[in-house]
Amino acid sequence: RIAPVERKVVDLDFSANGNFIPKQELNFLSENAGRITAIYVDEGARVSKGQVLARLDAEIINTDRETAEASYQNALRDEARYQSSYQTGGVTQQQLDQAKLATRNAKLRLQASQRRLSDANIKSPINGIVNKRYIEVGAFVTAQGTQLFELVDVSKLKLKVNVNESQVANLKIGDQIEIKSSVFPTDKFSGKITFIAPKADATLNFPIEIEVENNKKNTLKAGMYGTAVFNFPNQAPSILVPRTSF
Repeated sequence: RIAPVERKVVDLDFSANGNFIPKQELNFLSENAGRITAIYVDEGARVSKGQVLARLDAEIINTDRETAEASYQNALRDEARYQSSYQTGGVTQQQLDQAKLATRNAKLRLQASQRRLSDANIKSPINGIVNKRYIEVGAFVTAQGTQLFELVDVSKLKLKVNVNESQVANLKIGDQIEIKSSVFPTDKFSGKITFIAPKADATLNFPIEIEVENNKKNTLKAGMYGTAVFNFPNQAPSILVPRTSF
């Protein structure tokens, strides 16, 4: 068997298939214990960061805050009295320092109670869509982390694909990649490489992630299949010898 040694252009273009995943996906858990008194969003609703999603019964939390406020004011008055007595020699420096420490501790307890009261309004930590709602009005949630909502942000998606060692050698962070979807064959998408694994997986392939800008309709959904098309500039012709010759 013979084959002529020729000067040809090496075609480095290739494609890889993968799944779209959300840019952000969050299982939102409760931080305070209490009973749900109101829910302001439902599944499928778009929410923005800081938007109130639900509200806890704040009666007990408010009582704790008022108690902490009273303790703090009392500690301030005690510190002022100790300071005045210290000036006249009525108390020692140690006693004054203890009064100042009590004031600081009371202030910290007040700040913690104010934070809990603020958290009675359950606010979204991200921009996104309510994918699932796990609570109903009247349900009791615990401070140990009752699941409230599942929030996803699909304004941007990530396409996760695997490439082999010869392909990954030609890729770098920031490369623009053409993206195709079999569900929307007429739509054009593009993305850029945001992650290249420094280590191969068990199949000796290298996972990479491509961030894809969703269009205004947000047609792409997390979990859909996508194809990344890696196009490289034309290479200079080089002498090629069949691998089987060696």
